[in-house]
Amino acid sequence: MSSEASAARPVKPDRSGLNSETFFSGNVGIGWMVPIGAHVGLRFEARAYGILLNNKSAVFCGGTTGCTVAIKGNALYQGEAARGVSARF
Repeated sequence: MSSEASAARPVKPDRSGLNSETFFSGNVGIGWMVPIGAHVGLRFEARAYGILLNNKSAVFCGGTTGCTVAIKGNALYQGEAARGVSARF
């Protein structure tokens, strides 16, 4: 299993109508290998990605009450699956 959270800020675009906002993204994945020999196996992986677009996020912190995070916006999702042969020497 794997997971990741990140922020991406693209370079300043050179076209009108585009901006260079920071976008937050994350992904989760799972994979497994089925051995078919002493040094060879079949490998399977799946991963899902999400990126938050046009978000209106806020973090509120206060005294001893802790912090509250509010996130509102649109999201873009994508997924991928892979299979292959793995060999170890």
